[in-house]
Amino acid sequence: MIEVLYRAMTIRSRKMVYGFPIEIDGQMYMYIAGSENHRMIRIDPETLGQYIGRKDRNGKKVFAGDILKEYPPNKYVYTTCTGPFQILYYDCSFQYSERRSGKYSRPIDDCEDGIEIDICEVLGNIHENPELLEELYEN
Repeated sequence: MIEVLYRAMTIRSRKMVYGFPIEIDGQMYMYIAGSENHRMIRIDPETLGQYIGRKDRNGKKVFAGDILKEYPPNKYVYTTCTGPFQILYYDCSFQYSERRSGKYSRPIDDCEDGIEIDICEVLGNIHENPELLEELYEN
């Protein structure tokens, strides 16, 4: 079963929080369960990203909006993507993109040209590390 989890930046502290998004009176909140006092924190909806159900080579969860780098694949792995690349949700699936335009994106699970998430490393995300996008978009 895929774990359902979301991540977003808080409005006040601009730090990432993890939980479940809820809209109340036009405002977005993250419901954070598991703590002694369940709580809701107001979030920036533009930074909301869903866990894609995969982990990188270090065991870190990968979310939409993350920027990953693929390390040289071993001889058993075929891929055309070397990264860095951005994880995004597009056309009803999680995809990766090496370019600013969505037309260059490919589904993560594409057998022919897909990427192997487990040989990649999360470098950061588009919200906390916008400088990583410079390398992504310079070509």
